[in-house]
Amino acid sequence: MPYQPLPDGGALRRFELHLAALNRSHRTITTRLTHLATAARALGTASPSEVTSEDLEVWCGSAQWAPETRHAYYSSLRTFFRWLYRENPEEDPSQWLPSIHRPIPPPRPAPDSAISEAIAKAHPRTRLILELAAELGLRAGEIATLNTTNLTDTGDGWTTLTVEGKGGQIRVLPVSPALTAQIRRQQGPNGWVFPGNINGHLSPRWVGTLATKVLPEPWTLHTLRHRFATVAYNAGTKDLVAVQHALGHKSITTTQRYTQTSLDLKDLMTTTKL
Repeated sequence: MPYQPLPDGGALRRFELHLAALNRSHRTITTRLTHLATAARALGTASPSEVTSEDLEVWCGSAQWAPETRHAYYSSLRTFFRWLYRENPEEDPSQWLPSIHRPIPPPRPAPDSAISEAIAKAHPRTRLILELAAELGLRAGEIATLNTTNLTDTGDGWTTLTVEGKGGQIRVLPVSPALTAQIRRQQGPNGWVFPGNINGHLSPRWVGTLATKVLPEPWTLHTLRHRFATVAYNAGTKDLVAVQHALGHKSITTTQRYTQTSLDLKDLMTTTKL
């Protein structure tokens, strides 16, 4: 949901400028402010300076959050109050918030059969969304903002695509002649490949919705990104660092969460048998 101005808009506006000065991405700033807007509505205080440790404890303890969500909210709260009380850190009501252990879920790569089924019944626009996720490993937000000005011809029918990912991470991906042709065919006004009403392009949420509509359950657009990671790792030289760069991950630990090994455990146990 987009950020909505709060009663104490002054502090939040200054915090927004603080994040911008730190060169945080638009996505990060929006996420932080959305979390704080939710907290302010729930806590009901007129000013963030009125929030106490007890207020946070009651609200956070009452929330039914998954570990990932709890981690994200705690991170936003700590970042904001650390900034707000930077001159008096001992007054920070969020300093007690703990680090959250987040279980690492197994990779969930969508099978090629499910992707083929979806592609067969998809509109050309949705088919391209599926292929960009499965063949290039693009996120929903990266697909939504795809622009043909980010394509560079390499002279052999291939192109390179410059992608700005989370946290402003830049990566350059090779794009096959067939996929390049599809991208350029889909091009709309001002080079947007998926024109829409969000600054000229579709929203990431709608991109994900379009994919989910044609994919069989339980597969989603994000599981196509897992498929890219898994195929790239197992069909290549098992170079996890290369896959990390292709996905635009800061941490290789994140890449491991996306990559399902083709190792046959039965064969492994047979090998290790005494």
